[in-house]
Amino acid sequence: MDPIDMMTTDYNCEYLGLSRLCLMENAGKSLSDEVANLSTFKFSKPVKIIIFTGSGGNGGDGFVAARHLLNRGFEVEVYALNTLDEIKSDDALINLEILMNMEPRISRLSVDFIKDSSDLDKLDFDSNQEYIVLDCLLGTGIKGKLRTKVRKTVELINEINGLKIAIDVPSGLDPLTGEISDIAVDADYTVSFHKIKTGVKLAGEEKTGGVITCDIGIPIEAELFVEGGDLLRLKNRSKDSHKGNNGKVLIVGGSKDYYGAPAISAKAAIATGVDL
Repeated sequence: MDPIDMMTTDYNCEYLGLSRLCLMENAGKSLSDEVANLSTFKFSKPVKIIIFTGSGGNGGDGFVAARHLLNRGFEVEVYALNTLDEIKSDDALINLEILMNMEPRISRLSVDFIKDSSDLDKLDFDSNQEYIVLDCLLGTGIKGKLRTKVRKTVELINEINGLKIAIDVPSGLDPLTGEISDIAVDADYTVSFHKIKTGVKLAGEEKTGGVITCDIGIPIEAELFVEGGDLLRLKNRSKDSHKGNNGKVLIVGGSKDYYGAPAISAKAAIATGVDL
């Protein structure tokens, strides 16, 4: 499933009445389940959970996972690369604020904001402590070279002595091509929500680690039926475009007496901006 497919499916869920907030809750809960399972099989003593989060839905999944892992008795440290004002996802902001409300009441939780790259230099992780590190930095809509703060965070994640788990796609790996332009999280596992993303499949386990797919409750109808989310696939026409820029459609159907369906299909194609 490529990034556009996933974005379309998310929007279609909303048209079916399934909110993104609900999907985020399901994703975070599923992630916490996988982390708990891996901690049981991979470690003989208690582990500390380190979560690095970005400004989008990927970060929101991490905030939800933190809450559920706390309920399971884990000690959790959250490092947000964005302040409250910089969080782009309203649903992620809701879940971050929940964590911040919990923090004064729970000694096993800490939430810190990484305002600039120099803050990363102040972080110190005990070499004698067992860690599980969650990469919740970048989602499936991000590509290209990493910004300085994100790049330094990826370098830090790779340096920590612990089990690294990437969410959907290891940060730094192109979610469509599977290529790494600069540097990427060296993940031991990648947890993919709903379906494996195209870039993860193309990259292979050498770049992604073991791949775990989690069901987050997306109904099959969100992929089968055309809903509002499918409008994302339509391209905006440039003012200087010509008839060779926006695609062609060949319609096969009908007969001498029954030509209504091809005519309607042709009108629909024209309405969406097809050239020929």
